[in-house]
Amino acid sequence: MDQLQVRKAEPADAAAIGRLLGALGHTLPDDETAARLRWFSRSGADHLLVAVSGGEAVGVLTLTVVPRLTHDGPVARISFLGVPDGPDLRWIERALLGEAERVARRHRCTAMEIMADRQPEDDTEGGLATRGYGTSTEEQVRCVKPLPPPTTVRI
Repeated sequence: MDQLQVRKAEPADAAAIGRLLGALGHTLPDDETAARLRWFSRSGADHLLVAVSGGEAVGVLTLTVVPRLTHDGPVARISFLGVPDGPDLRWIERALLGEAERVARRHRCTAMEIMADRQPEDDTEGGLATRGYGTSTEEQVRCVKPLPPPTTVRI
């Protein structure tokens, strides 16, 4: 694999990110991928990082800075971390997480959260647990209510 670059995603990355998402099981039409990249580029609190090697996207991470009323600083919440499977590709995940932590520090975040589909302790090959992530000991439960898609309003 060529040298890895982790950076903020740009609109020109839409097709490469779309291919990567498709390989990860998240198929989106090209125009929808481009629209979502525009959302991230306009927001000051949302970040989409892409890992690129040889001109192709090989990893992607989304991060949102969330202010908290009851804490001294905001939290950086990673809502998506997508890297192809394989122990030899864990270094891409580590590079994305490292850049996400740098972004969080620039925003003066006091903590990082990852919305993961697995427990960090389940990672035995140098994954999240070895990067310092563990399950929260706070007595909070994440409650989610799906909302219907917005209706189009014609003026």
